[in-house]
Amino acid sequence: IDPVWRDLNDRGLNIALDVKKNTRSGVLFSGSLVYNNWNNIEEGHTDIGKNEPFYQDYLENYIEGGYGWIRDINSQRLSLKIKGEWGWKQHNFMGGIETEVMRLDELTDCTDLGWVLRVADNYYWSYVYQVDGVGMNIIPGLFLQDSWQLIKNLRLNYGLRWNAQFFRGPFKDHKISITDQVQPRIGVIYNAGNSGKYKLTAHFGRYYTTYPLFTVMDKILPYNTLGLAYVADPRIPGTEPVDTVFNVPGDEPHQIIDPGNNRGEFSDEFVAGFEMQLLPKLKFGIKGVYRDLKNGLGFYVPSGDSLIVGNPGSGLLDTLPAYNRKYAALELSLGTYETGRFIFFTSYVLSVNKGNYTGFFDQDNGQIDA
Repeated sequence: IDPVWRDLNDRGLNIALDVKKNTRSGVLFSGSLVYNNWNNIEEGHTDIGKNEPFYQDYLENYIEGGYGWIRDINSQRLSLKIKGEWGWKQHNFMGGIETEVMRLDELTDCTDLGWVLRVADNYYWSYVYQVDGVGMNIIPGLFLQDSWQLIKNLRLNYGLRWNAQFFRGPFKDHKISITDQVQPRIGVIYNAGNSGKYKLTAHFGRYYTTYPLFTVMDKILPYNTLGLAYVADPRIPGTEPVDTVFNVPGDEPHQIIDPGNNRGEFSDEFVAGFEMQLLPKLKFGIKGVYRDLKNGLGFYVPSGDSLIVGNPGSGLLDTLPAYNRKYAALELSLGTYETGRFIFFTSYVLSVNKGNYTGFFDQDNGQIDA
């Protein structure tokens, strides 16, 4: 049980501060500061788990030995937001600035042989992986929006948001800057009739995704990888490798960043809905959602040992299909209004999700780096 018996230590700190100030001119200013720190240490539990390589035999279908590696990760997030709200006639304006800084410090190191795999008779692989560095994603942003009561039963909401993402690592000239993340949004709310029992809504918005730290690190952080081949078990003293399967040194970046205009991942979303009051405190709703993902930032190995980072379908990766995923859903809901002591809500969602890109999270293949 040593290979899968590990120590996993998690600890963290969260701090949040909110401030609000009303002015004589009727403008409400508010600000928030949020700091999050998370530290994760992963290693083998026993002396065998800490010191011996992980061994897997594909012919006899068993594993033994140690855990194979130790990983120490420290993740920090600092978020600052300042906004102002002002009401004028039939308008409610809101605007502000915000900045988020995400920082990840990773140290991953293997035991002497790391992972040892027996893949055929008299043929073994050893695999060693090492990471030691700091990566960051710096995200400044601006936003402006208005909620306009056009007539008694009709409200128009519209706004514009801009932000950027700056990936930075240990090498000064090895970086990614995404600066064109303009996101228009518009929506309407119509209360049909005079009873207030029926509501129609429609919305369009463009949304850019903030890249998680793990997906930032694999695009800018150098790492050492060494794979060796043997004709005998390399755990036996004196066994020498017969071939180098791969060797990527970490003293310089091995990723090639597309020098063109790299764009972030974004989706266009359309929503339309209808809601009606069945009883004084009971409501029923039906909503349609269509979401079209049109871009993404990835990395591939078209040839050689270097990873090319860019947008599939353009630039250095123009031979690959562009990322796409289309999501359509119909949602039926039934619930109470948020008043009184008894509150319930239930819904049924029928959805279709098609495309060639899963996004940052895919439970089916264990991709949980969101």
